[in-house]
Amino acid sequence: MRIEDATDDDLAAVVAIYNQVLLTSTAIYRDEPATLEERQAWNETRKQNGYPLLVARTNDAPVAGFATFGDFRAWPGYRFTVEHSVHVADGRRGQ
Repeated sequence: MRIEDATDDDLAAVVAIYNQVLLTSTAIYRDEPATLEERQAWNETRKQNGYPLLVARTNDAPVAGFATFGDFRAWPGYRFTVEHSVHVADGRRGQ
């Protein structure tokens, strides 16, 4: 397994993993699946703020999972905190 910076070509797989987690767990607090366009804008904002989007790659899975972090809350008391997310593709969990 290799951990690498995500490329724009990885975003469709990131969206698929994200939406699968959304529909099958309580790990994501939103009601509607994400779109590719939304995640492209989200990723651009992350890049502008200096936050990474990392992907896990295996020989047989170009994107087996992804991880990122970013600002937790905008309030002054949280200025030194971040929130992280790690999501793994269905069928890859536990490996």
